[in-house]
Amino acid sequence: MKTMKLLLVILLCSEVGLKVVWSEDAAGSVQAAGPASASIVFDNCHDPVIDRTLANFPPVASKVANTLWQPKNGKLFHGYIMPSAQPGDNPSGYREKLNQYIALTGVAPSLTRIDVYIGDDTGPYPDWSSKTYAKSIDVIHDCGMIPIVAFFPMCKPHWTKADISNAWKLADILGGAHDAWLTDMARSFKATRKPIMLLPLPAPNVWQWAWGISGDWKAAGYISAYKHIADIFRKEGADNVAFCFGPEMSAGDHDWQSYWRFYPGDEEVDYVAPNISNKIPAGAMDWILRHIPQKPVLYSSWTLQPGLFRWYCPSGGPPTAQAYTRDMFEFSLNRWPANMTGLVFNGYSESTLGGTDAASQGLTTEYLAGIKNDKFLNGPLDWKNLGDQLYTNGGIVTNVPHAPK
Repeated sequence: MKTMKLLLVILLCSEVGLKVVWSEDAAGSVQAAGPASASIVFDNCHDPVIDRTLANFPPVASKVANTLWQPKNGKLFHGYIMPSAQPGDNPSGYREKLNQYIALTGVAPSLTRIDVYIGDDTGPYPDWSSKTYAKSIDVIHDCGMIPIVAFFPMCKPHWTKADISNAWKLADILGGAHDAWLTDMARSFKATRKPIMLLPLPAPNVWQWAWGISGDWKAAGYISAYKHIADIFRKEGADNVAFCFGPEMSAGDHDWQSYWRFYPGDEEVDYVAPNISNKIPAGAMDWILRHIPQKPVLYSSWTLQPGLFRWYCPSGGPPTAQAYTRDMFEFSLNRWPANMTGLVFNGYSESTLGGTDAASQGLTTEYLAGIKNDKFLNGPLDWKNLGDQLYTNGGIVTNVPHAPK
């Protein structure tokens, strides 16, 4: 009945050209409250389900104090995901894509992300070391970047719900069946003696993963598995590894507002590192800060898809790639300066940097202007003098909460 009322209000107001203001009552119900000035105004380029979560949230006062390794002087990590093969499979091709990005933007990234799996379409890998992932991390470090390693405990490329039968089972993880595989991974990370961000079990609020909202793990199982993985890395003394929690911050087919139920807790998580696309307003981090205001946030992958701008209305003007990108930088640099710690643009984005279509051109214009802001920490990072760029302990990143600044 609530959904019917919501749709009816939308249809009626669309017919007569009215703008509706959405709010949320104490029970969490959506309310159409008329033209009140305190809430976000709904028009034909806003999603009311998203807007009602943002309507009552002014910017949250930061609770982030002296926290785990971060860029000095209030800077943000500047990240880019190269649209290429795994760095370990084709190092020269990876470096070529990186150099193309640097030539276009005039600046080098200090952060990137790779996705890793337990196997491929031929079956599971016997252990972490049997794949070139360790070499990929070495290549990224050689390029002066910190890798965000998103760990999917399933075989690539099985992306649909019907194909997750080859994912690790929750009972097996908690029972220690995969401890040897994870220990091999932890020792490999530790041996680099350089910073790595590990994002295990990405996007738990996405329907297709075994560990997601429609799987049988449920939030409690997800949290237990996350903690089990983290405990193995701590047992191995991999203190150069920071742990990320990576929800999917998008709308439509993902239950983006449910992500906080999967949060493993402050003792486990160093960074909140969501995926984000233009299916959600650039200002949606206000929703993150409502639930987790005490952790630094980095967008570990953000993309633009031209067909999705119906979900988003910018701070001014029509919903375009240029407006969205402008808002991303404006909000990240100025709305949440004490909480935001980095942006990683995904080179696999449908709208591309340097592309010739209108959306790509708009993206490129604003991106080139935004990424050159002196608030970004550019690469390459200097591993021998890392303390000049990051808050560190002993010259390497160490997993010590509240490291002195």
